[in-house]
Parts: sequence; structure tokens; C-alpha cells
Amino acid sequence: MKIELTLKDLILFVTYYSSDYGRAGSCLVTRLHKVLFIIKMLFKRLLKNIPEPEPGPYGPYFKDVSNELNELVSEGLVEVHEIERYRESDKDTGIIKYIILTDKGMFKVKEMISKLQEIEEGFRLLNDIRKYASMRLWDLIALIYFLYPEYTEKSRIKDRVRVYKYA
Repeated sequence: MKIELTLKDLILFVTYYSSDYGRAGSCLVTRLHKVLFIIKMLFKRLLKNIPEPEPGPYGPYFKDVSNELNELVSEGLVEVHEIERYRESDKDTGIIKYIILTDKGMFKVKEMISKLQEIEEGFRLLNDIRKYASMRLWDLIALIYFLYPEYTEKSRIKDRVRVYKYA
């Protein structure tokens, strides 16, 4: 059986396996981009229809995530929330965005997971999403900055990321 996943599917999986803010099925948008990135890099052949990431001011990101999130909100599968925080610089918005799966979204993801787990490559994909979605965020960022330095060229935070534990 052939696996064809969309960026929306991956967003749902990453959110499902994350638990930011002490709630299962909640994910910081920053974590979302980083997990999507590493999964895309590890499963390039399987995920060839997923757009390529780009280097950004906080490391690799996907331009299409914002539009896909808006569609998922319209479909009633996720909610996007914002929290104000301390602004570290004038370039910092002072806003942290995170995603929460709705009950409808949780139901859909569980259905998708049960089908995908039956396929060996799907099972491996889900295990890696689970593994990276549950990593401490700064450890995940450090791993990505170590393995893929070409995606950190435009990063404003590269001086704050410690990659020593992976060297």
C-alpha cells in the first residue's frame, strides 16, 4: 500500500504526539516547524510531495504551515492560541503561538494513525514523529542546528544554540 501524506496530515500527527503546556495534543508552532523539518529530512522519499523547508530567522521553517493551520482551524480540527511573553528584542513579537487538537481533530488523527501503523514505513514515520515531538525543544533545535547547519544561515538564535552535545 502506498502512503500519501499531506502537510496537514503531518501537522496533525506532530500536534497529537506533542504535549506542550501540560496537555496532550498541544504543540508550540516553533516545535511544529522543527519536528516537521527533521521528519521531512529523514523521510524525503516518502514525503516528496511535502514542500521543502527554508532557512529562517529561527532555523528551518515551512512557508505553507500558516495556510495549512488556517485550513485546519476552518475544518474544526485544531485551535490556534497565542500567549504574550517577554520581548527579547524589537524584532521579537512577544507572542508565542500554540496549537491544540479539538475533539474532532483528535478523532481524525487516531483514525489516521491506526491505518498508518499497519504499514511498516508508516509505523517508522509515526515512531520518529513521536520521538522528536517529545524531545525538549532546545535539544531538538540543537540537534537540527548540528545536523543541518545550512538551514541556520539566517538564524538570529544560532549563537544561543548549543550543539556541543551532538558533536
